[in-house]
Amino acid sequence: PGSAKKPRLDGDGSSAKEASEVSGSKNAGPAGGHSAGGDIKAWVNLDLKEFEEYLRREVAGNADEDFDPKEVARQGVLEAFNYAIEAFEESEHFDKFKEEWEGPTPQGLDAVINGAKDQSKQEVLQSLNRAKDM
Repeated sequence: PGSAKKPRLDGDGSSAKEASEVSGSKNAGPAGGHSAGGDIKAWVNLDLKEFEEYLRREVAGNADEDFDPKEVARQGVLEAFNYAIEAFEESEHFDKFKEEWEGPTPQGLDAVINGAKDQSKQEVLQSLNRAKDM
């Protein structure tokens, strides 16, 4: 913890910035803004779908036959949540995550981060863990 700067989304050396140009504005979600609750699930599902589509369009043609865009997308979004959890557990804010994460923040994660201002540490961690399990 603390030394993993610039996380990767997959094991082939692709950075999050290179592999996750999928969401356009990181501040817009299915409802056009952020709110708590059910919208987070919709954002997480949209993140997965858009990232998978991006991988199929931009990466799959150059990958080996074992490449599974759906699994790589799932792992990439999960990695973002795990890294945000690690950063939040260390400092009780997301500054480190925001500074070190390359590329767009998944919209579901961004929704949790934006809602964290009004929640206790335990509530934020519960929200992050619930969202990443969706």
